[in-house]
Amino acid sequence: MYLLSINDVALTLRSQNQLLYNQPAQALYTKERGLVFGDEASSASRLHPLDSNSSYLNTLSTEPLPRPLGDARNYADLVYQHLLGLVELTGELPVCLGVSASFNRDQLAILLGIAKEAKLQISAFIDSAVLATSAVPGPGA
Repeated sequence: MYLLSINDVALTLRSQNQLLYNQPAQALYTKERGLVFGDEASSASRLHPLDSNSSYLNTLSTEPLPRPLGDARNYADLVYQHLLGLVELTGELPVCLGVSASFNRDQLAILLGIAKEAKLQISAFIDSAVLATSAVPGPGA
């Protein structure tokens, strides 16, 4: 099983104790490369601010982007394109999604639909705060 933590800063994919993917939640469209994500997008976003977006995860919706980025017309399109890059890493194995408590039901439904369309096998959602505190050793049960 994999754990994919999604927040407005980054996407982090882990398998047990192994870090498989940790990239900023940044998208950039270039004519040469098309839509790119993560470090590559982050490093070039200052040079091309009108062709980049860093708010697609915390604004997850079907609302149109202020300015389309390639084929991406709304925030959900950007999330879908970013998740497509992770499918090769997870294959057919289940993925637990760690999400912020600020995600509302509509956003969770959109995220689940996007993941399904991207062929990610989602097994559960877990609050990121619960996930973070579960890694801290403490007394008792």
